[in-house]
Amino acid sequence: MVDEVRDTESTADLLDVDRACARCGYNLRGLRRNDRCPECGILVSNSLRPNLLSSAAPDWLAKIATGLRLYYWTIAIGACLYLVLKLTYDSVLHAINVGNAIAQLFAVFLITMPDATGGGSVRLGARRVARILIPLAWLVDLLIEQLPMPTGMGLIFAMTTGLVVVSTACYVAGVFALYCYLGRLAERIPNDALVCRARFLGWAFLIWIVCINVIRFCVPIVIDYWFQSGMAVATVSMWLGRLTVFPILALDVVSYLFFVRLWRAVVSAKACAQSA
Repeated sequence: MVDEVRDTESTADLLDVDRACARCGYNLRGLRRNDRCPECGILVSNSLRPNLLSSAAPDWLAKIATGLRLYYWTIAIGACLYLVLKLTYDSVLHAINVGNAIAQLFAVFLITMPDATGGGSVRLGARRVARILIPLAWLVDLLIEQLPMPTGMGLIFAMTTGLVVVSTACYVAGVFALYCYLGRLAERIPNDALVCRARFLGWAFLIWIVCINVIRFCVPIVIDYWFQSGMAVATVSMWLGRLTVFPILALDVVSYLFFVRLWRAVVSAKACAQSA
């Protein structure tokens, strides 16, 4: 009796219709839902989900793909400008950097466009958080630039410090939310490697920004307490600024590669959606 029930359940799980694998297009007919695709290895059940990107609106996927492509170009340009501006200041390069930041904001706007079909609505909160906090951080930065340089521990210094904290918190939370949302998109491809990479980049960015700000603020205070020397504090701050360049560039390289791979996957999903 038990064997008959198991045979019935196994037969019920078998696909008796033609169904293409969501990743490689292999015909999954005759496989069970818990099996894996013989060609690419993803679960058969992933290809049966109704919220896959290949089933989404092609126009929405086109906007996502455009945003991803623009974003990875802004990462590359921003990394180069960051490295050059660390070595020398130039007003033209600074203006280009501002333009690059505006382009990145537009990319975030495209990437976080809502899906009209409502697919993958479980984590739409992350999409909204990224859509709000990243532009808010940029607006706060603009406000900081309008404030006069603080000359002492007065009101201007307190306002500037508070706004810097708000801007950093908004940007970090916004980028973390963006990677959470991109991980959700990767689940809808589906691509497990991109899902893991999105989670890694989100946490790596969060931990790195928190650690580097703690180090940059706390170490000079400790140096000043022990040595009572402004020169020592300035020297340590200068070297800390230089040492942060390499990890930031490394994170930019990994982020660039992630966005390129995700862009290619979305373009492929858009082609499937158009041909459906």
